[in-house]
Amino acid sequence: MATKRIVISTYGSLGDLYPYLAIGQVLANKGHQVTIAGGVSLQKKVEELGLAFAPLRPNLDLSDSLTMKSAMDLRTGSETLARKLIFPYIRENYNDLTQAVQQADLLINHSYCFAGPIVSEKTGIPWISCNLSPNNFWSPHDSPVIPMYPWMVHLPGLGLTPNRLLMQAVRMVTHQWCAPIYQFRKELGLPNRKHPLMEGQHSPYQVLALFSNVMARKQSDWPAHASVTGFPFFQENKELPMEVEQFIQRGEPPVVVALGSSVVLNAEAVYQCCQEVITEMGKRAIFVGAAHTLSGEAKAKYAHNDNILLGPYLPYASLFKKSALIIHHGGIGTTMEALRAGKPMLVIPHSFDQPDNALRVERLGVGRYIYSAHFTKERLGKALQLLLNDAAYAAAAQEAAQVVRQENGAETASEHIDRFVQQM
Repeated sequence: MATKRIVISTYGSLGDLYPYLAIGQVLANKGHQVTIAGGVSLQKKVEELGLAFAPLRPNLDLSDSLTMKSAMDLRTGSETLARKLIFPYIRENYNDLTQAVQQADLLINHSYCFAGPIVSEKTGIPWISCNLSPNNFWSPHDSPVIPMYPWMVHLPGLGLTPNRLLMQAVRMVTHQWCAPIYQFRKELGLPNRKHPLMEGQHSPYQVLALFSNVMARKQSDWPAHASVTGFPFFQENKELPMEVEQFIQRGEPPVVVALGSSVVLNAEAVYQCCQEVITEMGKRAIFVGAAHTLSGEAKAKYAHNDNILLGPYLPYASLFKKSALIIHHGGIGTTMEALRAGKPMLVIPHSFDQPDNALRVERLGVGRYIYSAHFTKERLGKALQLLLNDAAYAAAAQEAAQVVRQENGAETASEHIDRFVQQM
């Protein structure tokens, strides 16, 4: 088997990086030379695994609380991400990625790396596009939740015509967001035939849908060369800290609160609400990451509550399987870990793919969701009572877990990639 030089682009936080690390490790084990291109904050994690790293702007600053708060807003988040955090840096993204693929045979492109298609057109390097979430396919046959218009969640039941009109409306609204990309392509002498957020993100060679079949099935209007691979879980092989294990062993399985990137918004309010409801129910809980994100004053409120553990950042694969229920923000990585664990879940979606993932969780019968703007103690209490006491949710979660566990997303995706490069 011929060794190929493969560059994998990524963008975002560790949750965006991990699936590509999983694929990169499998490809490296097959003998390929793998380089991960991403923000400089990801470099240490990549190189610890023995993979090569290439810097790729823009660098996402998760410490910028004001910008991140806007980015995580249900109605403004997608526009903030596109118009403030990604599109203005298309030239830097292009220059860095062009440098990264100079000696490469193949580019595997993250859906938010919008320079990928441009680099391929200018350099001639073949590329495979990847999507971590079903909403990126914009299919009227499986209409996604549009964060800007969450009330449109009811449209899928009305049929194809309303869904197609919705997709046209999204296309029109987001067309102006893409002005920096259209202008840059014009400067490079490239045509603007495709919408970068829609059909323009998909490779003409191969498209990998890196999520489970329980989340979505391939639709008739997806690219013909698209394949659902299953989610590529990154195996950290980390054990839980002793204090966490001891807490778990002291009583019944706890509720796990894992807010992910949404902690930059109103973590203290959510934690306080969870603490009150869970305590009143006589349950126990672990707040993942709270030990690092809460202020000293906020932590003091929990000092004498033996049923609440303010934990550090913890490996989800090890923790979730020991929980009774998982409360999380709806990011695809966390959602898939909860599905693999076979536990009911309550999703508090904020923006991006989270509302769509939350709806799919509810449709599967494995959980419920409450939008962050609607999150109250009363709603939380009703949701937890239902999820913990209705055995149908636990049964559906176990059924979904069987499917997810049988899928091997990293291996399946790597097989698609390997076959592609061997045919080049």
